[in-house]
Amino acid sequence: MTNLAHKEDYTWLPAPPPRRFRLLSGEKAVFRARPDESAAQWAKGERYIAVSSMPGPYDPDVTPYLTGLLELYSQEHLRELYIAGGSQSAKTDFMHTTWGYDAVIDPGPTLIVMQDRETAVETLTDRLVTMLENTPSLRRLRTGNPDDISTRRIRLRTGMVTYLGWAQSEKRLASKPIRYGKFDEVDLWPEASIKKAYARLRAYEDSYKVIECCTASTESGRIWVVRKQAQARLDFWPVCPFCGEAHIMDAANIQWPEGIMDPAKLGDKGSAWYQCPHCNAKWDEEDRNQAVRSAAALHDPAGEHGPVVWHGWRPRPDSGDIRSAARIWAHIPPLISRFVPFHKIAAAYLLTLVEPSGANLQYYYNDCLGLPVPEDSEGELTSEKELYERRQNYGPDGADWQVPMAAVVLTGAVDVQADRLECEIVAWGEGHESWGIEYKVFHGKPQEVAVWDQLHDFLDAARYRHETGAELHVAKVAVDVGYAGDHAGKFVRRSRRYVAVRGSNTRGLPLVPRKASKSRKWRVSFYELGVDTGKDTLFAWLTAAGSGPRYCHWHMKYDFEYFRMLCAERPKKEKNRRTGRIETVWALRDGFIRNEALDIRVYNLAIREILNPNYARLTTKLREQMEELQEAPPTAERPGEAGQAKPKPKKKASFIASKGVQFDD
Repeated sequence: MTNLAHKEDYTWLPAPPPRRFRLLSGEKAVFRARPDESAAQWAKGERYIAVSSMPGPYDPDVTPYLTGLLELYSQEHLRELYIAGGSQSAKTDFMHTTWGYDAVIDPGPTLIVMQDRETAVETLTDRLVTMLENTPSLRRLRTGNPDDISTRRIRLRTGMVTYLGWAQSEKRLASKPIRYGKFDEVDLWPEASIKKAYARLRAYEDSYKVIECCTASTESGRIWVVRKQAQARLDFWPVCPFCGEAHIMDAANIQWPEGIMDPAKLGDKGSAWYQCPHCNAKWDEEDRNQAVRSAAALHDPAGEHGPVVWHGWRPRPDSGDIRSAARIWAHIPPLISRFVPFHKIAAAYLLTLVEPSGANLQYYYNDCLGLPVPEDSEGELTSEKELYERRQNYGPDGADWQVPMAAVVLTGAVDVQADRLECEIVAWGEGHESWGIEYKVFHGKPQEVAVWDQLHDFLDAARYRHETGAELHVAKVAVDVGYAGDHAGKFVRRSRRYVAVRGSNTRGLPLVPRKASKSRKWRVSFYELGVDTGKDTLFAWLTAAGSGPRYCHWHMKYDFEYFRMLCAERPKKEKNRRTGRIETVWALRDGFIRNEALDIRVYNLAIREILNPNYARLTTKLREQMEELQEAPPTAERPGEAGQAKPKPKKKASFIASKGVQFDD
């Protein structure tokens, strides 16, 4: 009988050899510790670009604005990143970089969707496969099985599978769980395809990441509509290499030689330049590239030393915290890309004026500005060109007068900006026919007394000779007190000719109220102007044909930039958040940021209405003065009176033709 409690002694046996575990290369890649680096750091040290106008190792100085977006993509809180822009702004290349980063750092099933099948196949064979072959860290992840790389799928040694699809391939978008989504040109997708693509991300609800890239098409397009759903909206702010001030680059600051209206004359690089809105310095393309590089080096996500800056990107005022937002929308204007020269954008703009076809408008707005084509914009852009071509000389060459016979009274208006004052003098005649006389800019901050002194000296000394020979001074001047009101109000108190005004965008208000309001803060009375009503009136007058009532004239010395500002806004239908009604409001056209000339002309309309001149009496008085000058005999000295002092004539009473308008006899 066997004793179960008895234990056999096996100590006499030799010790077994140590057990060894051998991992496969794929298993080693899975268990290998992930490096603690961002997508921007990985791209700079690892990625190789083979298909490009600048092939070679990834250089962040080529597209510095992508550094901030790559850093954002590496943040744990980010789930969806939407990128809108134009052509040649490296949006698709950004997606390829993040794909390589995901494969090396944190692999997972990926879906890449392009707008059509041909583009999808070209992307895989020409971009992704060459990226695998030329990037060392990706090359190590390739398997030895040739079937793992096909025209629809890429399988790596880590087990990461990348599926390729296109917008119309609903079957490929309706199966398989996905962690990473790279969706290109989403404005061309059917809405059902977008929903099916997002449905595949549900299995990775807490760790998925999606990138949507698209060239802006229309205001109702996916990439432009989705910005309202984003928790943070970002713009890139280049830093001027001359003054150090940052701003959002805008095509309205692109300048070219005065008088050029033919796009063909802007065919050479250097024929157009960018003007800094802060210091008026002229940038060439290399200055632009330096401004973008300088901005990318700025990083202050907490805003401890000023505004919140994320490698040059800054949130819009209505955005949430960039450090915790799960859905972020960013706009890349082609202006900040080194591959887009200024003269190309200027030529595209002029082409929309010469031939305002749908194709030309689409190219200018979508490809050159990265903005949607405004609704009902076809034919609208001709206004500034038509007004520019309307310019004329009021008199023959060599004439010593500036105000034509039909004009009888002068008004002025002043707009206050952060770094300058802008002023225009306008002449008025019967039927409210108008003539632009002079437009001047006084540079300086409105908080400084010197710039107001320059303006006052100009208005006080301004005398313009009438065709009759009389000299006219500016009867009334409207001064905007909506910005730097304390200083503008102090200026208004210098003269009774100065009138304080402030614009209001409330629809339905009359251009000029029945009486002025009083302000204890500014210590002046001011008129609250219905500027939308004034703009409605002005643009109705701009359509007047031929000289006559309400027709607007401009002198040849007005430059094209003035008319761009004059036509910078357009009527747009928006929903009133308070009443829920659809209303027509005036808003800046896409690609335009300066509208000072428009505001000033509206102020001139208002001050003319406040002045209420009696055109008939003023015309009669001017003609009487001209007849007196023509009939007066030439003066001659009598014999024996040489050297004797002549008696001074008695000063006659001033003739007042209407409130605020007078002539000294």
